[in-house]
Amino acid sequence: MTPVIVIPADAEELSPWRLTFEVAELLDGIDWILAGAQMVILLEHEHGTPSGRTTGDVDSVIGGRA
Repeated sequence: MTPVIVIPADAEELSPWRLTFEVAELLDGIDWILAGAQMVILLEHEHGTPSGRTTGDVDSVIGGRA
C-alpha cells in the first residue's frame, strides 16, 4: 500500500482527519471503509488531482460487503 499525503489547509480541515485516524484505530481488525467527501478527497490526492474540496464530517461504512 502506498501512503497518500493530504495536507489540510487549516484547523477546520484537520479536525475530520484526526477523527478519521481515531476511528481507524478503534475499528482495527473490523471491515470498514471511508465514504463520502473524505473518500473523494483521499482519492483525488492519491491520483495527484486535489480539487480543494473540504468537509466537516466523517462518513464510514462498517461491515459493508459487496
